[in-house]
Amino acid sequence: MPGRHHDRKTGLYYNRHRYYDPVVGSYINQDPIGLMGDNNHYIYPVNPTGWIDSLGLQQACVVNFPDYPVEYAEGKTSTWLGGHNGVLTYDTSGKTQYFEYGRYNPNAKGIMGSKLPQDDGNVRQTPMPNLKIGKDGVPTDESMKNLEEQLSKGSGKGTPAKLTCSFADPKKVADYAKEISENKDREKYNWNPFNSNHYRSFARDVAKAGQ
Repeated sequence: MPGRHHDRKTGLYYNRHRYYDPVVGSYINQDPIGLMGDNNHYIYPVNPTGWIDSLGLQQACVVNFPDYPVEYAEGKTSTWLGGHNGVLTYDTSGKTQYFEYGRYNPNAKGIMGSKLPQDDGNVRQTPMPNLKIGKDGVPTDESMKNLEEQLSKGSGKGTPAKLTCSFADPKKVADYAKEISENKDREKYNWNPFNSNHYRSFARDVAKAGQ
């Protein structure tokens, strides 16, 4: 694992100057060397095909859109704020489910459970193409490429989708996403660094629920 120190309480890795989240697959602090490292200050260099398990056991993925333009003020966006995240599951037949959390209009398509005011945050489920499972028990390259393209178009505003996957129970993941959505008293969307509740924390917590 990357980093020098593993914080068991938070599950993060401390790399002297910033923290790395192994579930999301990216840093949660900007790169201290800025653009000298990469155009995205939060990305962690990984093998883009390394998430595949030859036994076909990986069934929950945190989807990261590192270049997603995040709105930080009305009418103003930035691609340097860590992007956007969602959670994708697939079962042994290749059937997929995709969930994400954000400041979505409560009347928008796919909104689940209790519909709160837009700024308070809502959970939505977006249909994605199913995967084709090969004879070796893992998704075929062609079906995975198609899925990544649809994730980019449907939820990433055309930016690349990066998947960080691990074995998990798809039903537990879906049930937890549903549980959060149906809680009308759930915590409101916020970026408080000491108690954040946004797309990244949602993706991390929902993915962990299935492990």
